[in-house]
Amino acid sequence: MRLVALAVGAVLLTSTSAMLAYGLVAARQRVPEAAPQTVAVSRGTLTSTMTTTGTAYASSQAQLSFTSAAAVAGGTVRTVEAGLGEQVAAGQALVTLDNRGATRAVEQASASLEAARIAYDQLAVAAPSDVAGAAQVVAAANASYQRALNDRSTLRRGSGADSIAAASEAALSAQNALAAAQTDFEVLQSRGTALASAETLQREIDANIRQLNAAESDVERLLAGTESARFLRPAIDDLTKAVEERCKDLGYRDACVDLARQSADLAGLVGALSAQTQGVRDLAPLEADLRRALAGAPVAGLDDAVFRQAQALAARAGLQVRHDAAIFTITPFGAPSPDELLNAARARDAARQAANAAQERLRTLTAGATIEELGNADQAVSAARASLDAALAAQAAVGGGGSPLALQQQRVLLAESALRSAQDALEDIVLRSPFAGVVAALDVREGDAVTPNVPVVTVTDPAAVSVRVAASETEVGTITSGQPGVARFEALGNASFLVTVTGVAGVPKAQAGPATFEVQARVLTGRELAAANIEPVLGLLGLTPAATEAERAAVRNRLAQQTPPRPGMTASVALAQGERTGILLVPNTAIRRDAIRPSVEVVSSSGDRTERRVTLGTSDGRMTEIVSGLTEGERVVERVGERLGASAR
Repeated sequence: MRLVALAVGAVLLTSTSAMLAYGLVAARQRVPEAAPQTVAVSRGTLTSTMTTTGTAYASSQAQLSFTSAAAVAGGTVRTVEAGLGEQVAAGQALVTLDNRGATRAVEQASASLEAARIAYDQLAVAAPSDVAGAAQVVAAANASYQRALNDRSTLRRGSGADSIAAASEAALSAQNALAAAQTDFEVLQSRGTALASAETLQREIDANIRQLNAAESDVERLLAGTESARFLRPAIDDLTKAVEERCKDLGYRDACVDLARQSADLAGLVGALSAQTQGVRDLAPLEADLRRALAGAPVAGLDDAVFRQAQALAARAGLQVRHDAAIFTITPFGAPSPDELLNAARARDAARQAANAAQERLRTLTAGATIEELGNADQAVSAARASLDAALAAQAAVGGGGSPLALQQQRVLLAESALRSAQDALEDIVLRSPFAGVVAALDVREGDAVTPNVPVVTVTDPAAVSVRVAASETEVGTITSGQPGVARFEALGNASFLVTVTGVAGVPKAQAGPATFEVQARVLTGRELAAANIEPVLGLLGLTPAATEAERAAVRNRLAQQTPPRPGMTASVALAQGERTGILLVPNTAIRRDAIRPSVEVVSSSGDRTERRVTLGTSDGRMTEIVSGLTEGERVVERVGERLGASAR
């Protein structure tokens, strides 16, 4: 047993020695650990950004429905001329109602208007005095007579305190009556002015239609037979349709009339509209496209014809709004007849005389009446009685009832309004696409009955996508319309899209918790993307200020070829907010982010590595500001190849 134990011990000793020897050899052959890749903390310039999340939506979407008049006139769907998902052109008919009832309504309204005009012309030849005006004159004359009697009685009774108080009250009452008579006269005048304005505006509308037809004919004539028509016509259509869309906006209809009148040429009109109105499409690039097309293939006189066409389109909707406003002013009672104006003027003059007499009476009472003043009072009573008798005779001569001429004039105005409504209903039985796009929803079939103001078809422009984001009350003050930024969509592999802010809400959303304001940013595509300035967002696009033109062009090309986002997709949006210089910067790849606080790994001059917590500032997606925790010149480990997200605070 002893010999066996010694043998086992010898074997163990031999094995241990062998293992130690192997360890020494391995230690001599071990490869030293590679030095980490580091980068120096340095000062530089950074584009400040604000980052938030949002949701994409179709910024060019129209839910189309039939008006009440069109639904009543048409009733049922005759044809559905575009299918779900189908591409449609601007102005293309989508759904048409049965037009037989609307056509009959226009014919009947036209006949009624013609009959009303004939009747008015016949009455205007020898119109009788206005009975209502005669009644006003009688009332004023009677009031004057009663005041004259009271004046004479007061003077005869003497000028005690009670008499003076009564005279003072009568003077005040007379002044109030004068103010009321003046107001009545001015109201009648305004109705007369409104009628004249409506007639003038109708002539302007007719002239506008003639100008538009002539301009469109000139454009077609100038383009006919030219090889460049296939280039010029789309450019002309894009610009003129954009002008029309801009000036159909409720907020700009009236302003567009003045801008169209004040502009001397196409460039002036586009410049004025661009400066003083807003719309989905920018007009300046569209005009630039037309200029380039004309430069390549000039057509004499075409520029002027396009200007006249755009000018007429810009003014058309606003002229109609002004005309309708003038008609609205006079519709309840019609325009005043000459007799109404004359009688209102007489009533005003009589009230003025009565007010003057009341003031004079008060003055007389306070000073004491003389024999001469008492005689004048007697004469005033006689004159007032004579005026009352004359007014009563005039009223008896015209008889009762309102003025036939005034009533017939009101009937003409109502007939004109009815005809316009019938014509609008006939036009509105066809729903047309307001822009080129895709039918996103279709809720009717041929033969269906339609309900007024209930959407039956929705058109969207797939290329017109915006992002709706929320900004805090401290951030919203730094955001302005036109501000550039970059949106990344996780559903599209975090693809980057150039955006520009198009709107900032002036009031916060109604919600519990901290106030947030809605911000809208449009995704740029096509010509807008090609013309966009990417300098403020170079870092957000992965470029440095030193990037070459070829690198910038490659980024633009990538942005242009990407599949556009769809409504409903979630986006991370970073908005550029200006440059900051002289701040400490490190690459994003040097920053570790955890649930407690961001940190970096600092390498000392002796090679020691220490983790250090840092406070971050803004980031451009490539570099991040260090607010505290590091000093200039220190070196930090850069983890190349590790995927990190941009952050902004």
